[in-house]
Amino acid sequence: MSPRSITPILLIISLIPVFISCSPKKIETKIIRTLERNCPGDTCTVNLGELTDFEWEKMYLFDDWASPEKIAAATGIEYKKAGQFPNGYRKMIFVNAKKIVHEEEFGDNGNGKSSIIIGYPIDLSTYSETTRGYSNTNSFITRDQAIYRVKKSKKMNSSNSCYKYELIPQVNSGKILVY
Repeated sequence: MSPRSITPILLIISLIPVFISCSPKKIETKIIRTLERNCPGDTCTVNLGELTDFEWEKMYLFDDWASPEKIAAATGIEYKKAGQFPNGYRKMIFVNAKKIVHEEEFGDNGNGKSSIIIGYPIDLSTYSETTRGYSNTNSFITRDQAIYRVKKSKKMNSSNSCYKYELIPQVNSGKILVY
């Protein structure tokens, strides 16, 4: 082989990890790419229902400590995946017709890349004076309610193009929230 024929092969091989790590099927990647293009200021709005290429009725959110039993109890679907996901991450599970159609973990692993934080819908009727807070008993949001207000902030100790996007649900228990 001549050096000229090796160069294109090396280029293709070197790009394989980029294509694998930036898989368009990953919802987190789609959200970040959409926000990078369409959120020039500190705030904007995003509709998660428009960023998925599959049908779903509900999206559930779980913290890193969520057991398979807790996930099954919340979704009403048998869930057998063992093990926990990385500390500080959350899991989103999309359900359609009582079946899990997509799931993935997301969070900030400190790798110097942009990241998202998706807020839980809060049942406004669960306010407790004792804890001075709400419980997130409704850990899901429906597709038609999956509209989020986004707060954009630069990540500490990162490049100029590295941001944290905090997604705050605009609808909770059928009520529009005012922030």
